[in-house]
Amino acid sequence: MSEELRQKGYLDKRGKANGDPVGAYEGFNIGATTIDQLRRASIIPDRDYGRFKKNKPDGIVVDRRSSAPEVKFLVEYKDIGGLDSESRKKYFLDKVAEEYCRPLLCSFAAVSDSHHRTSWIFVTDRDWEEIRREDDYPLDTRTDLASTM
Repeated sequence: MSEELRQKGYLDKRGKANGDPVGAYEGFNIGATTIDQLRRASIIPDRDYGRFKKNKPDGIVVDRRSSAPEVKFLVEYKDIGGLDSESRKKYFLDKVAEEYCRPLLCSFAAVSDSHHRTSWIFVTDRDWEEIRREDDYPLDTRTDLASTM
């Protein structure tokens, strides 16, 4: 099991996972826990994640009300300035879609560079699209799982 999950109080003495409440879902503000460790803790679906099993998402929101958990939202944090150019932003959004969202079957993610810039994306099995506001500017609302939990 993940030491981080125990340290942050997400695992009880018997190893049962409980996330922080996020509406009807559970949030896990992590960063040092691998996808495989999340799977073994029954936080995400129990399946083979192949080459992505060692990836470490910074935060996830999961619906675990049914027998099979479903990842609803994923967040990845980058250093300040990590999203300053369009090419770097595209690189990180591509990476989050390919290495986190698709393996976890998660269609909604945000990438943030320490609350300076935030980009939100909708991911399908083939592509991703940056989420835009009604006035056609990119949605840039900050995301911080630590303050919502």
